[in-house]
Amino acid sequence: CMAASQTSASSGTSAVLLYSHVDADPEGGRLRAAAGFRSAEDARQLASSLETIVHDAIDSAQTCHFQTDDGKEAVALPLMARGRVVGVLAIASATALTQDVMKAIESIVWSTAIAIADS
Repeated sequence: CMAASQTSASSGTSAVLLYSHVDADPEGGRLRAAAGFRSAEDARQLASSLETIVHDAIDSAQTCHFQTDDGKEAVALPLMARGRVVGVLAIASATALTQDVMKAIESIVWSTAIAIADS
């Protein structure tokens, strides 16, 4: 997915997971795309470790922060459209995400939310 790739490129050394969410979905978020990983197994491992903050971001409609077991800074940003959460963009970075990087990511979050809501 373009959003995961754009976010990974914008943030430098980050791994990115994109989830979609439908209110009636009992799983609370489905992994749709990944970027910045060496293998699919690496993506699955990060998805597993971030499961709690992804669900927290969906449930609270708020950005959630976490530190992974390997010391990466992680953030889960809810994708909001028409007053509801339509997905989450989760990022794990080996370096701190600067304010400029977060502004670029927020733009991607906004456009991705609109695209998901309109699909």
